[in-house]
Amino acid sequence: MTPSDMTSPDSAAATWLPSPGLYVVATPIGNLGDLSERAIVVLRSAALVAAEDTRTTRILLRRAQSPAKVVSLTEHNVEDRIPSLLETASRAVAALVSEAGTPLIADPAARLVAEAHRRGIRVSPIPGPSALTAALSVAGFEVRDVLFAGFAPRKPGELRELFARARGAARLLVLFERANRLPTLLEAAADALGDPEAAVCREMTKLHEEIARGRCSTLAGRFRTARGECTVVIALPEPETRPESEARRLLAAMRRAGARRSHAAAEVARLTGVPRDRVYRLWEDSNGAPEGNGS
Repeated sequence: MTPSDMTSPDSAAATWLPSPGLYVVATPIGNLGDLSERAIVVLRSAALVAAEDTRTTRILLRRAQSPAKVVSLTEHNVEDRIPSLLETASRAVAALVSEAGTPLIADPAARLVAEAHRRGIRVSPIPGPSALTAALSVAGFEVRDVLFAGFAPRKPGELRELFARARGAARLLVLFERANRLPTLLEAAADALGDPEAAVCREMTKLHEEIARGRCSTLAGRFRTARGECTVVIALPEPETRPESEARRLLAAMRRAGARRSHAAAEVARLTGVPRDRVYRLWEDSNGAPEGNGS
């Protein structure tokens, strides 16, 4: 977008009035000061606002001086709410908000938006805060091939399956988690993924905001007694090339046979073409693994 394509923030709120439709409105993730001018205009203009947590939304509506009616929209009632919400959106302004952040990001409203598109009802974004993009912006990892998995699975087996899928599919894994379950998540990531680097973003934009980066095992200890809401960004290991996989297999066999590291590294480098210094690192990475105990 060029500067000429942009609307002046000083004039936008004063001159723009939303047309009938469904407006997907991003709301603050913790700091009410992040509520945008356009979000305020939409909320003031809305006849109906749908939200997962109506208590939080009523605070926002008071701030926006909005007279809109508020209805709950949850995983359990979304199908029942769709007809009335879209009937309103067809003739007036209807707004969809989440408890915090951008709707549809780990939020139950996707079916509402999909049905609005199917019926030809205008759907318009009012962009703003998102814990997902906020965390990625401060994690310090190159943002490419990102897998966002929403809230971390509670069951250990499901969490291991998620890590296994993510490892071959993405470079970064982003999860939402409550602080009291954070150590369990980080310890599981350390065990399943070789203790990668991660960034924990706790209570973002709030008074006790904390952003920390380090190895998963170290962060698990740091946040042992933490409270609040967290977004976790985990740097997934680079997928191995076929020669490296073969090198690991050969090293494991040589370790079981009692070979010394220097001899094994030289022979495996010759057989696979993997550089010797890399083979040394593969040997060290597997040190203590069940495949063997050579040194």
